[in-house]
Amino acid sequence: MILLSAVNNIKNYSHEKTNFLTFCAIHIFFLLRKNTLDPSGQFNVKAVNASATAGPQSFALAGSVLIRKGLNFTDASSYINTASGKRLVTEFKNEGTNSVYASGEIWTANGVNFTFYLAGKACQHAKKIFRTIWDYQTMGKLK
Repeated sequence: MILLSAVNNIKNYSHEKTNFLTFCAIHIFFLLRKNTLDPSGQFNVKAVNASATAGPQSFALAGSVLIRKGLNFTDASSYINTASGKRLVTEFKNEGTNSVYASGEIWTANGVNFTFYLAGKACQHAKKIFRTIWDYQTMGKLK
């Protein structure tokens, strides 16, 4: 009887451990998943080509092309309202191709403004991301 009780306890412990590990794996999967859009959230994004050697660029966020072409050196887009979310992949692509020139990812909050800068030269391209510190309500005054 005691032996049977010990075996049942081991089976229960093993089952609980398996459930816990499954629970952890599922949560890690969702934390690592990219392009998790907030269906009710929005934020504003602007892209700037600050790379003299990059050539004309397009800009995509979470797999959606926001700027199709014509983002030349020193050009900046207007703010574009789009869905916010977690681990959103940002990509500057060579105009007219699917060739990714620079990429990164961001976590956004609803209602904020972000500006993405493509900066660098030769093979040392870096996409810098800055949260814009201006807003429309303060008409350009620093927060």
